[in-house]
Amino acid sequence: MKQVDLDVRLDPPARMLYAKATLTLHNQGEKAVEIIELAFPPPLGARVQVNAVWDRQGEMEWRSDPVEGESEPRSLLLATRTPLRAGKKLVVVVSFDIRLEGMAVDAAVVLTEESARLGSAGWYPLPSAAHPVLPQRLRLTVRLPRTWQVSALVRLKPLPGGTVLAGYELDWKKVKPGVVLFEAWSRSQH
Repeated sequence: MKQVDLDVRLDPPARMLYAKATLTLHNQGEKAVEIIELAFPPPLGARVQVNAVWDRQGEMEWRSDPVEGESEPRSLLLATRTPLRAGKKLVVVVSFDIRLEGMAVDAAVVLTEESARLGSAGWYPLPSAAHPVLPQRLRLTVRLPRTWQVSALVRLKPLPGGTVLAGYELDWKKVKPGVVLFEAWSRSQH
């Protein structure tokens, strides 16, 4: 996968993350595919609610069955409109929410009323594989309460507008596993 664009809104009081992931998927196999399988990795699989999936032609047919425990990934099966031939790409958008109350402090994504942290992987859908490959490039737009302080290892570009929420854009040219993309905290905590 070459690129993922994530548009995220954090709601600390509700402990919810609302997101839209735009995935540029490439068929690197030798055969055309009609079904693409994405996965939300554990422990978030049971906490994810997929709302819609679409491409530039409109809403796609998709299926995402609930999982029982936090040890299972949540699969998201997408039916392509026509078989995706070898060497071709497809851009899809997945709208999803994640309930984050009670997440472990070492999870890929953490959101409390006082702080937030987004990791480089583990909380958004990627092509299903034994060892998922991270995107080569990741662009993140995040919105959160305007009163919060923010920090990232790459340049934070403030976005205009909003009286209650502040927006920031980050661009990661090379995504590495285990890296913290974005951290934020309530000003009253520091």
